[in-house]
Amino acid sequence: MYKVFFNEKLIVITHPDIITLFKSIFTFVKAAGGVVWRDDKLLFIFRNGKWDLPKGKADDGETIENTAIREVEEECGISNLQIVKKLSSTFHIYKSPHSKLPNEYIFKETVWFEMSYSGNDLGTPQSDEGITELRWLNRNELNLVLENTYENIKEIVGIYKKAP
Repeated sequence: MYKVFFNEKLIVITHPDIITLFKSIFTFVKAAGGVVWRDDKLLFIFRNGKWDLPKGKADDGETIENTAIREVEEECGISNLQIVKKLSSTFHIYKSPHSKLPNEYIFKETVWFEMSYSGNDLGTPQSDEGITELRWLNRNELNLVLENTYENIKEIVGIYKKAP
């Protein structure tokens, strides 16, 4: 048995095994990303007009931890990241922008990891991925991100608004 509730911005579906249900309906993509700390600041990217966290699709045979590190390195131009801990996953559905899957809906799980970075390089945005800016922000600056980001990113960033 399932129930569906919706309004113009939100759909809530209750089902005993919603993940399995969505995997059977949509093309499933597993991804990973990072919430990166450096000197009490968090790293954000500005991609396609919104603040975001670095993340991307897992390659075949790649561990989810390696995916997270690789994607942060590629999208932000930094290296020598250390995973501190695994965070929760977020899920979202979107229409594929790729010509291989035209008009296909994707169900994407992103596994998040908190990471630390101790390097001196502030990073370089990966422009071919639509990233135009990198910014390291203090906790008291997180409203900048929360005002112009995706709902799933708000979930992850929200846990860092509070003092440690």
